[in-house]
Amino acid sequence: MKTAVVTGGGSGIGRAIAERLMADGYHVATLDLSPSGTAFAQEADVTDRAQVDSALAAVRERLGPITILVNAAGTDGFKRFVNLDFAA
Repeated sequence: MKTAVVTGGGSGIGRAIAERLMADGYHVATLDLSPSGTAFAQEADVTDRAQVDSALAAVRERLGPITILVNAAGTDGFKRFVNLDFAA
């Protein structure tokens, strides 16, 4: 069975995608600041490389190789692209 990881899978579009993948028969793990919605949810801030690495290691250990990645993590709010600050 294939394993999928959905970032932002705790709510909204990411959760809907995770639920659809589960309905289609995939093992699904989610990464989110507020994990919920799947049997294998991991708390992780996708802007923190160490947290993502740790969560993915746990997913691989429990579910095997990851064959599908859906990046659905996001945040509310809007700014002009030139005004974004990625240093936070």
